[in-house]
Amino acid sequence: MTDSKLSEEKISETADEAATDAPAEEELPLSFCHACMTPFEDYYYLGEKYGFTLVGCLKCGSAVADPYPTAEFMEKFHEKYNEKLVPPSNPERENKRYEKRIRTLTALTKGTDFLAVGCGFGYSVIAAASLDLEAFGIDTREQPIKTAKKNLSKDHFEQTTLEKYAKKGKQADIVYIEHGLEQSVDPNAFIEALKKVLKPGGVVYLETPDGNHFTIPSNFARWKVVTPPAVLHYFSRKGIEALLDRHGLKVEKFFFSLRPRMRLIAKTASKKADKK
Repeated sequence: MTDSKLSEEKISETADEAATDAPAEEELPLSFCHACMTPFEDYYYLGEKYGFTLVGCLKCGSAVADPYPTAEFMEKFHEKYNEKLVPPSNPERENKRYEKRIRTLTALTKGTDFLAVGCGFGYSVIAAASLDLEAFGIDTREQPIKTAKKNLSKDHFEQTTLEKYAKKGKQADIVYIEHGLEQSVDPNAFIEALKKVLKPGGVVYLETPDGNHFTIPSNFARWKVVTPPAVLHYFSRKGIEALLDRHGLKVEKFFFSLRPRMRLIAKTASKKADKK
């Protein structure tokens, strides 16, 4: 899920610490589904965890944490949460895993500019560079980026958000996102930025928790991935398609997974599709 090996208890403690340091208005009323934009006048209850209630959208089936935290609260949370991150124990295995996936993506586009969003300690970028791609990685977290720069070079990484990166006008043929969307306080701004950085004819690889996967416990809150506020969103396939489509991106393929992890490939929607 993330680079962190934190226990669920540690996430809860970190959230409590962040709540202490955050501004008084650290929560917002939950008013709509961030996937399909349906107003939350009605929803279904999925349980409680770490002081948050988990609710599901009646239209698309995506789930989200309630009350919804502000950007200020999340900034405080991640400052403390990221202090405890540790690198993977087997970097070589990580590199091989990324190489296999990235090879698949290179066959889907002619370009060679590669961007890893939420690149963590940089192993996806290292793998892309080994495949002769023009590889670059961004992450909001200071510690992983420092390590990534030591693993490859400072010219391949930047500590920034996808939204800020998009404003620079930089683009890529392959955008690889293994972490980030489910943690974003504004998934629509995240996907809008994604659309901006994707070159025409480019391809997106996206991973996020699958909020409707068949292996999820009947008691949703007992699912180990449910760790608010570290993870805020648990999208359904219907919900992720609605989110991407709204910003001009189309899911080309969902990968089958025995784990409750949604993996997909998306591209820019055709002009014909956009007109519909």
